Amino acid sequence: MKNTFKKWRRAFRAKLIPILFSIISKLSFNILYKLAKLLAFMSGIFPSKTVRIAQRNIELCFPNLSISEKKVFLKKILFHNIASVLEFARIWGADLKDNMRYVTIKNAQAEEIIKKNPTGMILITPHFGAWELSGQYCSACYQTTIMYRPSRLGLDALLLSSRKSAGAIPVPANQTGVKAMMKALKQGKVIGILPDQDPGLGDGEFAPFFGINAKTMTFVSRLAQKYKVPVYLLTSLRIMENNKATGRFEITYTLLEDDIYAEDILVSLTCLNQAIEKIIRQAPEQYLWTYPRFKSTPEGETPRY
Repeated sequence: MKNTFKKWRRAFRAKLIPILFSIISKLSFNILYKLAKLLAFMSGIFPSKTVRIAQRNIELCFPNLSISEKKVFLKKILFHNIASVLEFARIWGADLKDNMRYVTIKNAQAEEIIKKNPTGMILITPHFGAWELSGQYCSACYQTTIMYRPSRLGLDALLLSSRKSAGAIPVPANQTGVKAMMKALKQGKVIGILPDQDPGLGDGEFAPFFGINAKTMTFVSRLAQKYKVPVYLLTSLRIMENNKATGRFEITYTLLEDDIYAEDILVSLTCLNQAIEKIIRQAPEQYLWTYPRFKSTPEGETPRY
């Protein structure tokens, strides 16, 4: 009976969510953010597993905050995380030209240098700000090869249509996809990777992230070591004015330091995590703290969630 209910719920969700996303895609950013604020308020009233994960991440990464500061921080996190999801609908539902009207490139000189780079490139986009916009932007500039996992929410058609229309080349998150990304680098092309997910029992090693030993994927480091191509963080900061989201975004390129190429994998992973952490600290509330980033623990350590 329980399994039947789960299957029914998933089937219902897979049909409902694309419809909701289609409706949301027509909203202005102003209305979208008002909706995000309302949903964030409701999330605070009715605590969920997601909220508890965010609270735990705050305790782990920002232990010096007072109780009242943690409450304020949590409210901001919930708003920005919900805003990110709603922005997906708008970004996927609009054409590329329309989306780019809301984007400013912070270091345009770096962008011009990168566009002329004939050696290939690894672009990494953490779950920060409007990360789906980062992916769409780099795909439009460089016809980026990106790994793709099927959505559990029934959004595959919408997601793939948006990414492909921007020039992305989606490949499956398996050995076939890995080979495709390696081939792209060999040909001097660009690949895009989300670098800050817990790989669980898969590929990964522990490295410091916000002072916590976090399981970190080694894929970026291994590719950097093998192909010696530039590795850039590409981030889309949600611009705020008077504590209100403006519907505008600032895209920034950040070149990773040479330690990313270190043969010592811990040195390379530490370089990767420190670069991501430095970006996040510019606007920590815009990071995806509702994700259990520290789910994997070193042997013998107490579970963190």
